[in-house]
Amino acid sequence: MAPKLAFLARSGSKLGERVAARISDWAARVDGANGANGGGEGGEHAECCVLPTDAPSVRVDDRAVTWNDVRLDRLDAVLVEAPLCAWPQPVADGREGESASSLQRRGMAQRERVALHVAALRLLARHVRVANDPERAAELAMSPALALDRLATAGVPVRPWRIGATDSAHGVRIASTAERGLALAPDGMRGGGSTGLSIELAASGVVRHLCVGGAWLASTGSVRELAPLARPLVLAPGTPGGPRGPSSSGASGASSASGADRELALRALSALGLDFGCVLVSDGAVAFIEAATDLDAWDVASDGLVADALAQWLSRVPQSTG
Repeated sequence: MAPKLAFLARSGSKLGERVAARISDWAARVDGANGANGGGEGGEHAECCVLPTDAPSVRVDDRAVTWNDVRLDRLDAVLVEAPLCAWPQPVADGREGESASSLQRRGMAQRERVALHVAALRLLARHVRVANDPERAAELAMSPALALDRLATAGVPVRPWRIGATDSAHGVRIASTAERGLALAPDGMRGGGSTGLSIELAASGVVRHLCVGGAWLASTGSVRELAPLARPLVLAPGTPGGPRGPSSSGASGASSASGADRELALRALSALGLDFGCVLVSDGAVAFIEAATDLDAWDVASDGLVADALAQWLSRVPQSTG
């Protein structure tokens, strides 16, 4: 039986549509090849539906998880583009003329919906192949420090880091949560008061590496400081989809990533149990893990390499051993 698949898309991202199109194109090629060889139009083939993660209709009943009228628990594999996090809790925006009690009720209802969506995916992962694991990805996105701590425990080299109220001598202080990817600490946090995550980088700077399904895909050029992922993303010269000459994005223009750094990125994601993610490396040690990296930006920059890799992951349904 052909695999039934789903892609839960990040708000505003078109990546899911491109992944589903890849899977459909592959099926059409198989059918065409079968027809050319006299085998007819072919049998059933993989199907991938794209579902939203912003304001979906979700129902949970025992093991059944229904997401916008699609029974996810009956599928073979589900890919969640960005982890769903129940914290920070969403706050409803006030409406003109709305009472404080009404605003509070709407806020509570919104928080309950988010909590239901998070719980639904965690339940689903017990019975269906899901990437990334919803609970693990949310934990690591919400606490980058936890990711670094787990890597150090696993023997993976990490850069010196601490949680505190002062900036690092080798880079700006970043927010202690990263549910939408790496972010700088709010202005009010700098110079003391609130806490943030300070990571000491090497003088050579830091490079982002994207890995999917146990394979290294691409990297950016080296930059001096940790910073949010910029759009349009410019890849390092020599990497798939990257420029052939020196980069004009402010990166150092270093050539393609070293084999050691690629292996380190793969080792880090494996140690954390992530099927895909972005690993920031500085002088042979992990500086940061983006469990909620902007895959859509990486796909555009790499001319579709990310969509191809995710489509391949979805389509690899293990054979039943029972």
